[in-house]
Amino acid sequence: MAIAGITRIKIRETIAELEALLQQYSNPHLKERLQVLYLLQLPNAMSVSAIAKVTRRHQGSVQRWLSQYCDNRLTGLLETRQSSGRSIVILT
Repeated sequence: MAIAGITRIKIRETIAELEALLQQYSNPHLKERLQVLYLLQLPNAMSVSAIAKVTRRHQGSVQRWLSQYCDNRLTGLLETRQSSGRSIVILT
């Protein structure tokens, strides 16, 4: 179930757990998603639009990540998908 315009979300992981996960992952795309949860979990949590500015991502992307988290927790948020597009062809 996709949720548009998420403004409040219950994050189950603690700040310490999120910090550990940020250290564990080397993929910058996954770290970015974890950083969004981390910023929302802080005592002086930022708004989604402020987080989008800090991470330099579109607010819709941040909302989509949060929706994925709501649907399937960390499993959904950290799921990586392969591109379904055409393979790259380099002409020589």
